[in-house]
Amino acid sequence: MKSITLVIATYNSVNTLKRTLESVNSLEPVHGVETQVVVINNNSTDKTDEFLNAYNCQFQFLKLFQINQGQNYAKNTLFSEKVKLGDLVVFTDDDVILPPHFLQKYADAAKQQSNFDIFGGTVEALWPSNPPPNMLRGIDVAVAFAVTPEEKGYKTGEVSPTKMHGPNFAIRRRIFDAGFKFNESVGPNGSNYMMGSETELLYRLKNHGFRAFFDSLNAVQHIIREKQLTDDWIASRAHKAGRSLIMHQARQGQKILSSELFGYPRWAVKEKLLLKAKLVLAPKGHVDYYRLLWRYNHIAGYCAEYKKKAFLDFL
Repeated sequence: MKSITLVIATYNSVNTLKRTLESVNSLEPVHGVETQVVVINNNSTDKTDEFLNAYNCQFQFLKLFQINQGQNYAKNTLFSEKVKLGDLVVFTDDDVILPPHFLQKYADAAKQQSNFDIFGGTVEALWPSNPPPNMLRGIDVAVAFAVTPEEKGYKTGEVSPTKMHGPNFAIRRRIFDAGFKFNESVGPNGSNYMMGSETELLYRLKNHGFRAFFDSLNAVQHIIREKQLTDDWIASRAHKAGRSLIMHQARQGQKILSSELFGYPRWAVKEKLLLKAKLVLAPKGHVDYYRLLWRYNHIAGYCAEYKKKAFLDFL
């Protein structure tokens, strides 16, 4: 392996992007490996462009712009003629702190694990303050904050490609050379979207037989904002996760279509009504309150996506 490309797509997050790119300038260069950093401005309206113009990167630096709103639109900008991707393409987000050994760990994995084409590492939460313990116990933390708890199976060794998370994963360029790209109908593209910008691609790669290796020692910190600890944000995140669940089920060949009521799954309508009644009665701040808040909005998102029948495209 002779070259690495580090990719960051960004939208209106200049404050956290500054911290991310500060950590990029603290990365240890990999001996004998050419490193390129690509930042894709996804039509930001804050001071992102001004900051990127002034940014002095220790590595070869390329700034791209994508006017079409959506993280996967931005990532697919990589496949334009102006970009020469490295042998390994490493992805992170605009709210992540990278450790000094980050690139070296990926270079070592790519060299030592020749039977693998997909790589990933640990994602830890960098909290703005102490998060409510009952909230962490009541919601799906891995989904809510894109972290990788060891008890959820994130351990060094071979894992399912779908266990990779956006803040910390990599793909060999030869996969992209074979024609694989990101699905632009999935992932962040506004206020209400189906989660899983990279997961949909990873399902396709899994189904084509590509293997993934996880390195628990290559850990990044995911910056969690104060607003992400609010009930409204948790509810919104659960709703988006519920919408993406149908895509996961379709990619795994599970049965989705069922008996319907007003265009929704009958079983989901019943569960949603029951959860709503319990949520109204649950003491706010209690662990059960958070469990119900997460589950109710997750089901609501599932119902919304089911009625659109967009999942038929994944079958």
